[in-house]
Amino acid sequence: VLVYRRREHVINLWISPGGGGGGEPALSEVKGYRLIRWQREGMTFRAVSDLDGGELRVFVNLIRGR
Repeated sequence: VLVYRRREHVINLWISPGGGGGGEPALSEVKGYRLIRWQREGMTFRAVSDLDGGELRVFVNLIRGR
């Protein structure tokens, strides 16, 4: 787990082995938290935060190098 901060919001980035080759990040929401999940090169990534979905997508795009 890597932990980032955006203003007063914490973003947890979970990285684990497994998963397929790709696909676009998928956004979901559970109990006020947003989760974006994607896979790349045999790894699964999950970004979790209480940021709004748009800001969390910006973070994910930066992490993905896009």
